[in-house]
Amino acid sequence: MFEHHDSEGIQSRKEKKSPFVLRIVLYLMLIIVSCFVVYVFFIRFSSHKEEYCTLEKKVFAERCVSCHGADARGLIGPDLTRKDFTYGKTEAALMKTITMGRPGGMPAFGDNLSCEQIKCLVQFILSL
Repeated sequence: MFEHHDSEGIQSRKEKKSPFVLRIVLYLMLIIVSCFVVYVFFIRFSSHKEEYCTLEKKVFAERCVSCHGADARGLIGPDLTRKDFTYGKTEAALMKTITMGRPGGMPAFGDNLSCEQIKCLVQFILSL
């Protein structure tokens, strides 16, 4: 099991590698702990975002429904569920549209909503 070596009166022994089963248990524990940390991080992050975006659904209901409809398919304003918008359906284009408004009816909300609220509202519209 062990080999004994004698060097200048000091005895040492060379041990074998750790048992294979022990190494597997150690690796499994590391994987489980890593998965748990990632899970906890994403649960906290996603629940915060979900809660925040729930507020933006309320903002959509308060500010946007009168023109775009409860289902966002359009009343006075255009249908927000279609694939293309007149001024573009990118995050930047929607940020500009909501913040500064557009000629012909879209009011500017840059003074009434925070930047974070507008960003989340943009994400909500892009998810439709």
